[in-house]
Amino acid sequence: MQSVVLYEYRSQLARDMADLSGILHDLQRVVSYLDILLETDDDIIGSAVFTSSLIAYRRCFTHGARTRMVRGDIEGLHENAAEFHDVLMANADKFAAHSVSPLEQFKVGVAVRGDQIDAAFTVSMRLASMSEGDIRFWKFLLSKMIEENNRRGIAAHDALVAEARTRPLKNITRARVINLSIPSREDLFRKRVLCRPVIANHRTIFLVRKVYN
Repeated sequence: MQSVVLYEYRSQLARDMADLSGILHDLQRVVSYLDILLETDDDIIGSAVFTSSLIAYRRCFTHGARTRMVRGDIEGLHENAAEFHDVLMANADKFAAHSVSPLEQFKVGVAVRGDQIDAAFTVSMRLASMSEGDIRFWKFLLSKMIEENNRRGIAAHDALVAEARTRPLKNITRARVINLSIPSREDLFRKRVLCRPVIANHRTIFLVRKVYN
């Protein structure tokens, strides 16, 4: 294992790079959720990961403290991308809202037997997934979005390194130290999920790229 010492670095470029890493993490999480959704036959698990996938996707476009993606980022990915995105966002908003949602309905009726009221029943309906074709189309769009965010991440990394090199090194090394161990080549290509963050965080991506290229 090679030991790498990181010094915490603060600037607008650093914030932008952190935001891109957060978005990339959420996009990759959605892909993982959809993989589970394609494989599971369990209604509870399917409903949970479907809801989670919508909320994680929505986070990438929601106003907040971090930089976000916008609708224009996906309009050119496919002729149906923008419309599909709008449906996803609408569904996510309904799941996140406290208001009455058309995705979840409860209706009460009474059963009449002859000339008598026999019983009362509640009939419920809840959207808990989507078609396999829609899931695979969503994964296709996500792959394109991840590719674009990786490109932006590389540009952000290179800009940040260039900026950092203009600062006195003694100022850089006064910052808080972050200790990180880069996996060996053998560890990196093992099938263990432990290595997965290597592709989920821009900061780690570039450290590995610099060592192994």
